[in-house]
Amino acid sequence: MKILWTTLHVSDLDRSIAFYNGLLDLPVVERFFGNGNEIAMLGETDGTHLELLCKPGKPETVGQGVSVGYAFPDITAMGEKLTAAGYQVSPIIQPNPETKFRFVSDPDGYQVQLVER
Repeated sequence: MKILWTTLHVSDLDRSIAFYNGLLDLPVVERFFGNGNEIAMLGETDGTHLELLCKPGKPETVGQGVSVGYAFPDITAMGEKLTAAGYQVSPIIQPNPETKFRFVSDPDGYQVQLVER
């Protein structure tokens, strides 16, 4: 298993990019809009990324909602395994043709994102 990214919910994407990229020199790998959200992926191209996620008009998620994404070859099978173990797994979300994911909460309630690319 490989850690893909950690998501931080931010209130202003440009301000956050200015901090992580402009001050900390974390390269911006990708920036896009999806499902009404502004998203930036920062880090080395083939390394673990920091995902900055801005949900305009939803400041209640700022400072909360940290999730860790893990790569799996088959998130359907992994979802079945987790469900069999008694965990609730979200439906599959597919923001683009190359990526699909789903969420599950760990025993302490932290969000884990199961990612298939």
